[in-house]
Amino acid sequence: MGRIRNRLSLGCVALVLGLTACSPNSQTSTSTPSSFSVFLTASPNAIPAIQAGSSSDKGGCATLTAKVFDKGGRLVDGAVVLFNTTLGIFPKQQGEDADAVARFRITLNGIATEVICAQAVKGTAIVTSTVEDAHATVLVTIF
Repeated sequence: MGRIRNRLSLGCVALVLGLTACSPNSQTSTSTPSSFSVFLTASPNAIPAIQAGSSSDKGGCATLTAKVFDKGGRLVDGAVVLFNTTLGIFPKQQGEDADAVARFRITLNGIATEVICAQAVKGTAIVTSTVEDAHATVLVTIF
C-alpha cells in the first residue's frame, strides 16, 4: 500500500470527498505508490479577470511552479507533469491551436512551470499538478 503524506498550511479545510482546500498560496503533496511527491505554488495567487469592455482576450496571469521529488527527496528530471484548472486558461503557445484547461510539461532540474490566465469569469481556480499517482493543488483567486 502507498503512503500518503500531506503538507498543509494554516487555513486548510478537508472536504467530505477527500479534497483539500487551502489558502491560495498553500500547497499539498501526496506520496503514493509512484514514489514521487509534487509541490505546487502559484505566484501571484490572485489575478484580475478581463474587465468589461476590454479588447483583451485574457486577464491577469500567474506562474505555476511544480517541484517533483523522488522518495529520497531528490528533484526528478524528465518527469511528466499534468497541469489542469477548473477556471481560467493556459494560453496557447507557439505551435498550439488553442488555449487549454490542461497541459503537460516536463521537469527540468525537478521543476515544471506553466502560466494560468484569467478570463471574464471570477471565482477560485482549483489548479492541480499530477505526476503519475502524486498530485498537488493550489487555489488561484480570479477577481
